[in-house]
Amino acid sequence: MTAAMQKALELHKAHSVSTRFPTASEQESIRHLNKHRTSLLSDDWPKKVAAFHSLTNIIPPELWGTSHAELRLRKSLLREELFDECFFHIDRLISGEHVSVEDEFIEVVDGALDTIYVLLGLLLNLGLPTQLINLLMQEVHASNMTKVLDDGTPLINVLTPDGLVDPAKPENKVLKTANYISPDLRTVIREWFADNRAKQTSA
Repeated sequence: MTAAMQKALELHKAHSVSTRFPTASEQESIRHLNKHRTSLLSDDWPKKVAAFHSLTNIIPPELWGTSHAELRLRKSLLREELFDECFFHIDRLISGEHVSVEDEFIEVVDGALDTIYVLLGLLLNLGLPTQLINLLMQEVHASNMTKVLDDGTPLINVLTPDGLVDPAKPENKVLKTANYISPDLRTVIREWFADNRAKQTSA
């Protein structure tokens, strides 16, 4: 166990109710505190970032209700993590201008993971619940998995005697085929909110 994980688990201890008949407010408070701890050991990335937002009192807005100030902050954070950190160290690996390959490698990994964290925070700040983010990711993944030929193999933009398969695209990029279907994110979002409204109405 790393020092960071050990410290986080120490800071976010499991909580239980102290009375036999806790009020609804007490139960909600305990649930809120335990969410921070369970997020540490969860494989659900959106829930991890949502727990951090909860910890830092970032209140998720209504769908499309993000303030301009929050969007500017997210843009600044992405620029810092992706361009100033991740891309910087990728360029150093490519150019060979580094003291240690391992150190640069770790910096690239750190920048990439921080970028994912910030991007998930952006999705949450757009008003998308964690469950919906996972469903949208499933849709994007399903769409990417249609980028294959009829035999199930991908079409890679390789260099042939006549040049690249698609000169307008980068070499080795996976190309879209006739089987490709773009992700229908609008439908996923609308259906999710419609289903949740129906559940709330029937409750």
